[in-house]
Amino acid sequence: MAGPIFLALAVLVGVGSAALAWSQVRRTATLIKGDPAALSRALRRLPPKERVEEMRSRTEPGTWEHDLAEELRSISEESAQVAAVNAALSELERTLVEGADWPRSALRISLLGALLMAFGAYLVDPSQLRWALAIVATGGGAALLCVEAARAAKRNETRQRRVVDDLVAVVFGDRLPIAEPQKARNASAATDRSTRGSSRGASRGASRGSGGRRRP
Repeated sequence: MAGPIFLALAVLVGVGSAALAWSQVRRTATLIKGDPAALSRALRRLPPKERVEEMRSRTEPGTWEHDLAEELRSISEESAQVAAVNAALSELERTLVEGADWPRSALRISLLGALLMAFGAYLVDPSQLRWALAIVATGGGAALLCVEAARAAKRNETRQRRVVDDLVAVVFGDRLPIAEPQKARNASAATDRSTRGSSRGASRGASRGSGGRRRP
């Protein structure tokens, strides 16, 4: 009977899709090690000048927080410190969204795989409709797992951004002109868009100006 074979293949596709989707959940949940909220509360009790060194000593080597503290220890200029913080935040954001499409891709794979397997089982033995229905149910269960994984990953991303912004504000807010990292990121993105728009406008103006000159 081909029905059980198609069902087994559908189960394999569903399990693989769910594993792919939930791998993003694990990534976003463990990006920041330890308890950054507790770390922020502990650092608030210290003088601002001692917070970078304290964060370095309280965090594990290789973590995002520890690496940032290590880098800032070696920088004396305020502008360079601002650039280092912004670069670290940008890198963290890139890492957060790197696998954001995995749950959605897994959802499409699970649904498409189940439909193909169910159609194949029906074509091979139309009288055994139960196998096709079981395959569809299997694909639906895997799809639900993928949807839940997408929601969990989004919640993790939001939580990670919030705790990182709070940590940066606590540690560097009194020393750097970046008291609110999220606003700093938004302002940086807006500046980039404005710069690109100004460049395009200048280019169009130059083109119109050169085209409108009359020959003597």
